[in-house]
Amino acid sequence: MSKPIIGNEPNHNPKHKRNPLENVMGKLSKIKFKTALIILGVFTALLIFWQIYFSLISFSIYNVGLRAFIIILLLLWSIPFFVFFIKNRKEGYTKKESFKKVHWGWQIPAGIAAVLIVVCICLAIFTTPMFMAKSYNTMISVDTKSGTAEEPFKEFTEEVDDFYDGDMQVAIIDKYFASLLGEKVLGQSSGGYASQFEVNDYTLIHYKESLYWVGALEPKGFFQWTSSSKTGTPGYVIVDATQTDANARAELVTTHNLKYTPGAYLWHDAERQMYFSNMGALRENELSFELDDDGVPYYTQVIYKKKFGITSGDEATGLLIMNATNGECKSYALDKVPDWVDNVQSHSMILKQLNYWGEYSHGYFNTWFAKEEVNNTTDGYNYVYNNGRFYITTGITAKSEDSAIIGMVLSDLRTKQTVMYNMVGATEQAARKSAQGIQEAAAAGYYASFPTLINFSGVPTFYMALKDNAGNIKMYAYVNVQDYTSKLAAGITPEIAKEKYLEKIKGDIVDKPVVPNGEEKEGSLSFITAYMQDGNTYFFITVDGVDYEISIKTKGAKQLLKASVNDTVKIRIDGGAVTEVISVTKNS
Repeated sequence: MSKPIIGNEPNHNPKHKRNPLENVMGKLSKIKFKTALIILGVFTALLIFWQIYFSLISFSIYNVGLRAFIIILLLLWSIPFFVFFIKNRKEGYTKKESFKKVHWGWQIPAGIAAVLIVVCICLAIFTTPMFMAKSYNTMISVDTKSGTAEEPFKEFTEEVDDFYDGDMQVAIIDKYFASLLGEKVLGQSSGGYASQFEVNDYTLIHYKESLYWVGALEPKGFFQWTSSSKTGTPGYVIVDATQTDANARAELVTTHNLKYTPGAYLWHDAERQMYFSNMGALRENELSFELDDDGVPYYTQVIYKKKFGITSGDEATGLLIMNATNGECKSYALDKVPDWVDNVQSHSMILKQLNYWGEYSHGYFNTWFAKEEVNNTTDGYNYVYNNGRFYITTGITAKSEDSAIIGMVLSDLRTKQTVMYNMVGATEQAARKSAQGIQEAAAAGYYASFPTLINFSGVPTFYMALKDNAGNIKMYAYVNVQDYTSKLAAGITPEIAKEKYLEKIKGDIVDKPVVPNGEEKEGSLSFITAYMQDGNTYFFITVDGVDYEISIKTKGAKQLLKASVNDTVKIRIDGGAVTEVISVTKNS
């Protein structure tokens, strides 16, 4: 006889409660195909709009982020597939039957996403230095030379005597001190600009025969931008980088209004404007501010590609240039960039490639085990301007020993041509510590700026400023690269420091040959050709029936690069050899 059911007796077999995820899955499984299409389509459109307008996603085959975004969208459109597949499995169907019962429209994105994930993972793995060490090592070509006093490094760095009247210039004022001067001149402006605008970054450029730090005025916030969006910001700040702090000149230039800056909003955002001018280019994140020969402000952005398997190995391929006053943009191949642009190559890419060159000269596994000749760059870099080109300089040190360098490299910021001068000596940081230890500097608690490599009468030397805690320049120092503990000097002016340092290194200086003035000759060029010998360029020319051989290193010889037959050439001759190419005049 069965047990009677009592109305108030509790139920000992309660119904299984579904968790929230199951509830969501259950509701999703009831959505019709067309409804799901509409919902996913709207959500996808919003995601794409966000990626384009706010994230500025590059539609380049080399963009890893684009591939990741495509996979995310495919997975989004695969959600219905997983929902219906799970539902079918719970209803007792086999995996194969469950898969077939799902609408084919949901199977496609899931399949494509799975394939792309596998392909991208394989590309990411097999394009690493583990498998392509030699390719990474050769991304940058480095010409190795001597940096000893017996064989001075003269190809890229001129004598220290030429700082002010020669082809070589170095920035005596660094970016931080330039920003202090910029703040001061902005605060003293008659227009009261300091409350509305600011300079967020400075770029070192060569302008009107000197080095300058230049920075664009940008709105401090959204409301400051709205009040200036019609006319743009008033202009830019320019600071002469070659002067001592006592003679430093900072100027607010208001002849060009900047409608497009990185600090602006919406349609006046400089990076957004440049992005929409070339959405298919893979661009470096950083913008560089430069001036053309007429003082017109521009922003530049490096365009690059992935050299290995469209996934790895960043390599600059061009430059995107935007006029900051009207937003006009134009893309250039590297060899077509206008001459007034100084920062053509990517600084970060050059340094990264130098590290590849230093680390993988003997393969990938050598960096883990034998560690033969595993080198990398030191921490930081500086600039040198010489013979119309900008260079970045940095030290090369053995990875196992970061207290001393084995060489210094100079990389051309237009062509990426790189030279390493073999020399054992101080790292930039060690040189800074030595300069800070000079008695006068140590007593006052001064700290050194990041040094610049210079050629002091054939002696490799670090040059730097010594500053107080407020960032003001108080002294200048020279530190010998190879003997940085005893051959160093500082003074309250560069000239005083130079005289003191000269006394310390007299025995190391290589005497420069005295070249007589010789005689000048001017005539018609009837023949010209260039050739390479022992890694150097030479010209063979005929002037008024007389043949001459001239090295590219001869003073003024680079003018012959653009010379042609029938041009008028003026040269200086001593002992039958050409000691200077004075001028080349084009004749039609």
